[in-house]
Amino acid sequence: MKAYYFPKVTSATLACLTAMLLLGSMTSNAQQFFSYTQYMNNLTPLNHTYSVVDGNSSVSGLYRKQWTGIDGAPSSFVFSSALQLPAIGSATGITAMDDKFGIEHQTEVNAYFAKSVQLATNNYLALSLNAGFRNYRADYSSLDPADPMFFSADIRRTDPNIGFGLMYYSNRYYIGLSVPEINLRSVVNDAGKNNTRFRSQYYFSGAYLTGKEEDEIRVKPAIL
Repeated sequence: MKAYYFPKVTSATLACLTAMLLLGSMTSNAQQFFSYTQYMNNLTPLNHTYSVVDGNSSVSGLYRKQWTGIDGAPSSFVFSSALQLPAIGSATGITAMDDKFGIEHQTEVNAYFAKSVQLATNNYLALSLNAGFRNYRADYSSLDPADPMFFSADIRRTDPNIGFGLMYYSNRYYIGLSVPEINLRSVVNDAGKNNTRFRSQYYFSGAYLTGKEEDEIRVKPAIL
């Protein structure tokens, strides 16, 4: 049965959003590393346990380009693959992301392994671990070479990366929490400010599939 996805707001969705606002009321000025649409159908790069929930071996790619024709316009490429290992209730694969925005360019590649454990008849708990590397470049000197105070030095660095994910799910819903990039130290630019791209990012995700299996149209509200 094919499921159709619509951006429909329900009372359950509003309740989840309210809870998220209350939980996320703490002050934060960090930005997420990569942004893309249709995450509810391609959640694996942000939470690798979703590869087990999806249950299908797959390869996918997504390219996003904004403000075409403007110098330094942002662009992102996201690649994701999953190989199912049903004999042990697991999945493994590779995710890769490439993001450009102005003077910044970041590339990240991770290999992951996800394992699912059945808790009840239709309830499962999945855990994933990922490891890889991240390369970050920032050409601050290209902004104003005559300014020795703020834009005198470029940043070039490659760091190992490790992360994890959790997801509780059934055949109707999932709730997940992940930290795909655990950062133990930050990057300070020439202006003396910490680079937000090198802070640990926490992702909470959830979705609920409405209707019965025999229904022609089923709705899947999702939040991230």
